[in-house]
Amino acid sequence: MGNGGGCLATQHNDMGAVKSGGISGGGDIDSAVLAATNFGGGGLAQKLELSFKCHDLVNMDTFSKSDPFVVLFKMSGNMWQKLGTTETIHDNLNPEFVTKITVDFHFEQNDKYKVQVFDSDDDKSKNLASHDFIGELELTLHEVVTGRDQQLCKPLVNKDRKNPGKITITSEEKAATSNTQIVMFNPVGQLKDNGGLNFFIIYRQISLGKFTPIFKSEVKRAQNGQFLWNQV
Repeated sequence: MGNGGGCLATQHNDMGAVKSGGISGGGDIDSAVLAATNFGGGGLAQKLELSFKCHDLVNMDTFSKSDPFVVLFKMSGNMWQKLGTTETIHDNLNPEFVTKITVDFHFEQNDKYKVQVFDSDDDKSKNLASHDFIGELELTLHEVVTGRDQQLCKPLVNKDRKNPGKITITSEEKAATSNTQIVMFNPVGQLKDNGGLNFFIIYRQISLGKFTPIFKSEVKRAQNGQFLWNQV
């Protein structure tokens, strides 16, 4: 499930209503305010969950594929402040990350953000200098929120590499209430045992034909012809 492939045209028709420093004047202002207040909170500030997936990443490894992860930063003063990191997905040049990063979206501000994609060389190391840099993208949340289906898809930039890949960033409103439902199940897979390791991913639909991953299982080998995963 989910959407594969590269970037499509994602810019919203009302993007021209959002300019540096806030909202522009003219006929687009109503559309811009509508885009800002199209959240359950009904105000000009809202918590958003950002999700990430990459396309056609350059392969940084020789005998296998890259092991990518994403780091999100926000400009604070004249320094980049680290906000969060996704999980690492091994041997995948088109990763779709389960980990979401929560940010505060203030429509009247034009905060700058940056995503960087790395190829992990050591899953235990938190020092970004110990990993291979794939590429980065600077953006504002306005670009994501006003994009089609609240998505932004753009090429990554790496001055030392041509065409390092692309990244899609999707924003979702984070519910202000805890009105949730809990479902528990015991997943069992009657799958052909190819001798390898297997896992499954649960997706949630966010719009027509578009899904976002919300859970990735542990990796298991077959036991007596069955794959038995932990309770979800």
